[in-house]
Amino acid sequence: MGKKSRLKKQVKAGEVFSRNQPDEAGRKPARTGWEKFFLWLVYLSSSLALFSPFVLSGKFYFPFVGPKGLFIMACCEVAFFAWLILFLSTGKYRPRLNAILAAFGFFIFVLILSTIFGADPSRSFWSKFERMTGLVMWLHLFGLFFALSNVFTSLKSWRKLFALSVGIGVVVSFMALMEQAGVKAFDFSNRGGSTLGNSSFLGSYLLFNIFLGAYLSFSSAKVWQKAVFAFASAFALLAVHFGHARAASWSSIGGLLLSGVLFLSFKMPQKKVRLASRVALAVGCLVVLAAVVMLFIPGNPVSDKFVAIATKSRTVNWAIAWKGFLEKPILGWGPENYFLVFPKYFNPCLFTPECGGEVWFDRTHNIVLDTLVTNGIVGFLAYLGLLGVLVWLLYKSRKKDFWAFCAIVPLVAAYFIQNLSVFDMPVSLLLFTIILAFGSSLFDARNRADNQEVASPAKRKHTALIAAVIFLLVFS
Repeated sequence: MGKKSRLKKQVKAGEVFSRNQPDEAGRKPARTGWEKFFLWLVYLSSSLALFSPFVLSGKFYFPFVGPKGLFIMACCEVAFFAWLILFLSTGKYRPRLNAILAAFGFFIFVLILSTIFGADPSRSFWSKFERMTGLVMWLHLFGLFFALSNVFTSLKSWRKLFALSVGIGVVVSFMALMEQAGVKAFDFSNRGGSTLGNSSFLGSYLLFNIFLGAYLSFSSAKVWQKAVFAFASAFALLAVHFGHARAASWSSIGGLLLSGVLFLSFKMPQKKVRLASRVALAVGCLVVLAAVVMLFIPGNPVSDKFVAIATKSRTVNWAIAWKGFLEKPILGWGPENYFLVFPKYFNPCLFTPECGGEVWFDRTHNIVLDTLVTNGIVGFLAYLGLLGVLVWLLYKSRKKDFWAFCAIVPLVAAYFIQNLSVFDMPVSLLLFTIILAFGSSLFDARNRADNQEVASPAKRKHTALIAAVIFLLVFS
């Protein structure tokens, strides 16, 4: 088989989807020292961002969140400006529009509008050290998305990044299990969650690594690699379970079952098995959708079971959020502004044991209502559209990488379901952005090597100088 035929088979199989792939003669485009340096900066900064679970400081009033948020934003800035220089200097790193980029860009645009027209634009933009999920964080993550989706252009590079994340997840899982075992050296917080500071935040973080480990196990060619990544995934699931992150635990189990059903539905050679599995998949989706709807309607088995587990304070809080949404239904109150809605529609029932005794919420603890009340119906539809586009493009790209479809689609489903009772923090938003960038890069399989325009040395110097000045102004 000739090199040209081999290359075509690799592209079709999804082994190569890089704009830097070899030409028909098998030659790779040459990289200058200039290009290698800024590529290295993107690789380094994005890899360092994955170490954010270990970043905490007692000098902060909120030691588990503020330091992580600042660290992630710093890594995002380095990655973005390094990519920006490549983007301005070399044609092959310029982004091309695809559905995920468009959906993510529209979501950010809605956040900007919601911030501008919200009740407290300053709070919406900066957030606070306890949360760190305001517009400024989303803008940084959007910059990281550009860097990752246009630099990580091969499955090999993505798998290395995922393997690093899974490896860090194993360490965090070990620390969480030691904490639960009562080892004082690993006792970071009285709310559990190891270095994440909260069992729910730990669950949200490890949920991503459970499915990334599954993806690497599915897609690895060597048996020992399959075993290692399967163990890492199971170990993270074990830590989630014993760490009392109930939402993440049940969502992860459901997601892994969905992975099995997707495999049977699309990969099994027997037509009857595929047909039966697809029927089961359709029925399962309808059941889950019905359960999600019933969760918001009081007086049914699903809602009553949730109240029994999470206390009635959650549903009372949801009712407050709904009233806030009805007051500002289009663009909402603005990101991070639920703290204004809660006292305005406060329900005195929260003071009583019947309603759980929790008297303060700055989040709805529900991704649907949280998005509706802070970003309005436009923001909610933009968020659903972003998730939907990601799932659809993974489905469309399943012939290039079936295991990504089989593992990442259940990850998206599990992530959404668990967020019906918890909320995101910087580390989980970081991993969500990485998944979006991976989906964008996987789908954009066209060979971009046709745009090999390289700026002159003088132009590169001017580009680097301008980017460096802007970077220093932003970073400071």
